[in-house]
Amino acid sequence: MCASGIGTSKLLYAKIHRNFPDLDLIGTISKNEYEKNSTQYADLDLIISTIPVLPQNNEQVILSSAMFNTQDKNRLSRYLNENKVSETK
Repeated sequence: MCASGIGTSKLLYAKIHRNFPDLDLIGTISKNEYEKNSTQYADLDLIISTIPVLPQNNEQVILSSAMFNTQDKNRLSRYLNENKVSETK
Protein backbone atom coordinates (compact mmCIF):
# COMPACT_ATOMS: atom_id res chain seq x y z
CA MET A 1 0.00 0.00 0.00
CA CYS A 2 1.21 3.49 -0.84
CA ALA A 3 -0.20 6.99 -0.59
CA SER A 4 -1.17 7.48 -4.19
CA GLY A 5 1.15 5.35 -6.08
CA ILE A 6 0.01 2.11 -7.48
CA GLY A 7 3.34 2.16 -9.36
CA THR A 8 5.26 2.28 -6.10
CA SER A 9 3.01 -0.44 -4.67
CA LYS A 10 3.69 -2.66 -7.67
CA LEU A 11 7.44 -2.14 -7.28
CA LEU A 12 7.20 -3.08 -3.60
CA TYR A 13 5.02 -6.08 -4.49
CA ALA A 14 7.63 -7.33 -6.98
CA LYS A 15 10.45 -6.96 -4.47
CA ILE A 16 8.53 -8.77 -1.74
CA HIS A 17 7.57 -11.54 -4.16
CA ARG A 18 11.18 -11.94 -5.25
CA ASN A 19 12.37 -12.27 -1.63
CA PHE A 20 9.40 -14.29 -0.32
CA PRO A 21 8.16 -16.21 -3.39
CA ASP A 22 5.86 -18.52 -1.41
CA LEU A 23 4.07 -15.72 0.42
CA ASP A 24 0.44 -15.38 -0.64
CA LEU A 25 0.35 -11.75 -1.81
CA ILE A 26 -3.16 -10.51 -2.55
CA GLY A 27 -2.43 -7.36 -4.53
CA THR A 28 -1.67 -3.66 -4.45
CA ILE A 29 -3.97 -0.82 -3.45
CA SER A 30 -3.78 2.81 -2.48
CA LYS A 31 -4.40 3.93 1.09
CA ASN A 32 -7.45 5.84 -0.13
CA GLU A 33 -8.94 2.72 -1.75
CA TYR A 34 -8.32 0.69 1.41
CA GLU A 35 -9.95 3.28 3.65
CA LYS A 36 -13.00 3.60 1.39
CA ASN A 37 -13.47 -0.16 0.96
CA SER A 38 -11.94 -1.64 4.12
CA THR A 39 -14.61 -4.33 4.52
CA GLN A 40 -13.51 -5.75 1.16
CA TYR A 41 -10.12 -6.48 2.77
CA ALA A 42 -11.41 -7.96 6.05
CA ASP A 43 -9.67 -11.31 5.47
CA LEU A 44 -6.15 -9.87 5.31
CA ASP A 45 -3.61 -10.87 7.93
CA LEU A 46 -1.02 -8.24 7.11
CA ILE A 47 -0.65 -4.96 5.26
CA ILE A 48 2.79 -3.93 4.06
CA SER A 49 2.77 -0.20 3.47
CA THR A 50 5.19 2.59 2.66
CA ILE A 51 3.03 5.03 4.64
CA PRO A 52 1.37 4.84 8.06
CA VAL A 53 -2.08 3.31 7.85
CA LEU A 54 -4.62 2.60 10.55
CA PRO A 55 -5.81 -1.01 10.22
CA GLN A 56 -9.58 -1.23 9.86
CA ASN A 57 -10.08 -4.99 10.33
CA ASN A 58 -7.52 -6.19 12.89
CA GLU A 59 -4.75 -6.61 10.31
CA GLN A 60 -1.17 -6.09 11.31
CA VAL A 61 0.73 -3.32 9.49
CA ILE A 62 4.42 -3.41 8.60
CA LEU A 63 5.96 -0.19 7.34
CA SER A 64 8.46 -0.64 4.55
CA SER A 65 10.51 1.55 2.30
CA ALA A 66 9.61 1.39 -1.38
CA MET A 67 13.05 -0.09 -1.98
CA PHE A 68 12.34 -3.03 0.39
CA ASN A 69 15.81 -2.90 1.89
CA THR A 70 17.50 -5.36 4.26
CA GLN A 71 15.78 -3.88 7.32
CA ASP A 72 12.40 -4.28 5.63
CA LYS A 73 13.18 -7.89 4.68
CA ASN A 74 14.24 -8.63 8.24
CA ARG A 75 11.11 -6.99 9.66
CA LEU A 76 8.85 -9.08 7.42
CA SER A 77 10.81 -12.25 8.12
CA ARG A 78 10.56 -11.61 11.86
CA TYR A 79 6.81 -11.06 11.57
CA LEU A 80 6.37 -14.30 9.64
CA ASN A 81 8.44 -16.25 12.15
CA GLU A 82 6.82 -14.71 15.25
CA ASN A 83 3.32 -15.26 13.93
CA LYS A 84 4.10 -18.63 12.42
CA VAL A 85 2.57 -17.53 9.16
CA SER A 86 2.81 -20.17 6.52
CA GLU A 87 4.21 -18.82 3.31
CA THR A 88 2.33 -21.41 1.27
CA LYS A 89 -1.42 -21.81 1.21
